[in-house]
Amino acid sequence: MPTQSEGTGDQRLRDESPLFCCNSCKLELTGNPDSDQGKILKNLHDNDALTCPECGGAEVSWIG
Repeated sequence: MPTQSEGTGDQRLRDESPLFCCNSCKLELTGNPDSDQGKILKNLHDNDALTCPECGGAEVSWIG
C-alpha cells in the first residue's frame, strides 16, 4: 500500500509484506509496516478498532 512517493516499482514490492489476516474470510492485507499507513493500521489493531475491508469482520490477526 505504499504511495508513489515512498518508492518505485521493485522497491515497493520488496517493502510490502503481510500486515493482517481476517479470521472470517481469510483476506490477507499486505503493505509496508513502517509506512504511515502501516503504523495507523497497527494502532487500530492495538485498540481493537481494525476491521476487514472485505467482509467487515472485527476478528483480525496482526501479522506484520
